[in-house]
Amino acid sequence: MTETELAWLVGILEGEGYFSWHGNKRYYGTPQIALMMCDRDVVERVAQLMRVTSAIEEIGKKKSHWKTSFRCSVSGNPAADLMRKLLPHMGERRAAKIKELLFLWDTRPALAAKQRARAKAQKAKWARVIKGKSTRRRAPSSPARLSRSQLRNVSLTPSLSRWERGSWVADAGLY
Repeated sequence: MTETELAWLVGILEGEGYFSWHGNKRYYGTPQIALMMCDRDVVERVAQLMRVTSAIEEIGKKKSHWKTSFRCSVSGNPAADLMRKLLPHMGERRAAKIKELLFLWDTRPALAAKQRARAKAQKAKWARVIKGKSTRRRAPSSPARLSRSQLRNVSLTPSLSRWERGSWVADAGLY
């Protein structure tokens, strides 16, 4: 993509495009860049520049006096790569949105692995605490069930991670 084509694409997406996240922001999803407008030729050119692999979607008229709209979109890794190219040229509001989406995309696999490890550690902790064949999670109710060393190691108050406390954005330093 030439500098001229990039500048043209930035202008179109700044005015008519939108940047969004499809799916649950905490666990899964993908970034998406989309454009919807009435000029099919412009949408086709944008689709060509964004290397859209899917067909251009035709949106029917919602009201009788409206024109037919056309939509193209790209998502996943291609969208994230394109967002990185567009970021230095976008306005303040759209640049902030792109930074948020890239942060979510870049940290998504790490968050999933961290949550799996935390769940595995919690399961192992309760497996040590609970005696017998019961799989039901219960707090130690009497000293007869657990030894003193086991009681010292049991925490009845759950500890919150930085993600759950909501300080993950401040700690991350968003690009």
